[in-house]
Amino acid sequence: VNGCISACTCVLVQVMSLKNKKIAYAIIKHLQSQLDKNAVEEDDRESLEVSIQCLSAAYGVDLSDEAQKQQLGVEKTLEELFSDDSAPQETEKAEALKLEGNEHLKCSRFQEAVDCYTRAVSLLPDCSTYYCNRAAAYIKLNDFQRAMEDCQKAIELNPLYARAHGRLGYVFSTLKRYKESQVCFKKALELEPDNPNYKANLQSVETALVAESEAAKQKEEPQQQQQQQQQQPQGGPNLGGLNIGNFLNNPTFMSMAGSMMQSPAFQNLATRMMSSGGSG
Repeated sequence: VNGCISACTCVLVQVMSLKNKKIAYAIIKHLQSQLDKNAVEEDDRESLEVSIQCLSAAYGVDLSDEAQKQQLGVEKTLEELFSDDSAPQETEKAEALKLEGNEHLKCSRFQEAVDCYTRAVSLLPDCSTYYCNRAAAYIKLNDFQRAMEDCQKAIELNPLYARAHGRLGYVFSTLKRYKESQVCFKKALELEPDNPNYKANLQSVETALVAESEAAKQKEEPQQQQQQQQQQPQGGPNLGGLNIGNFLNNPTFMSMAGSMMQSPAFQNLATRMMSSGGSG
């Protein structure tokens, strides 16, 4: 019995050892392929080489040994084993959700459309179309903040996405952010020069910018007039730097002027001036 147990234990150890060596062989082969393809930075090559040496020594693996290649090699590389086989299925699911969302959008079921696009995004988060479509649904729900964020994300993923630029321009115009809207529509037209909607929207935004500028000027004019009135000296006109009003409001000056006008000399001067002015 003891002999049978020892034999079974020996076989189990050999099986486990072979399995571990196969795993180590696959890892070492993968690391070596990274070196051969120059897939790592030059500064990291030495670290990778040391790792290969340590693993080879620990598990007794030699990639150049043909016998080990036959014994330990596997049909698939680590890259193939860990490749995402579910990607095509997720793409199909995401596209189906997009189409379902489009149908909800056409039928004015806007929240349902948002839900479908959100599920599509969760499957393929790097697809700009799903964000742009969801932005359209958010616009219908008057959720312009989320619509703006989705348009910006779509543009981040695909800077040449004209529809995303145009949709963002619409959001900005609705929020009365006309300068930003103008930039977006110009970019959309740059990408699609013959699109009539972008042309019309750009013209509307530029008209709004002119109206906004005129309204600002009209608002500033009364303020400027008020400031000028406040800056103008009070008490009469200013002639050649001499403010007559100040003299008229000065009691001392008025007393002196009254005394002078009542003096006989001033009255004689005034009489002669009037007499000379009337002669022909």
